[in-house]
Amino acid sequence: MSTQTKGIRTAAREQILREAQNLAKQRQKPLAELMQHPDRVVRELLSRASQAGAMHALEKAASKAT
Repeated sequence: MSTQTKGIRTAAREQILREAQNLAKQRQKPLAELMQHPDRVVRELLSRASQAGAMHALEKAASKAT
């Protein structure tokens, strides 16, 4: 595995951890408690990312329309 690939994976893990920490803060639960169900956390993070992507696409379309 190349050094660049390792760097990308490390950055992705760090970003996922930051997002999970933000989710824990929003739900006012300790991260360890939240991570007892990692599948639920991943599903929630993917849902948020999908919604953010959809919002970005709408904003981009709106800016082109004006």
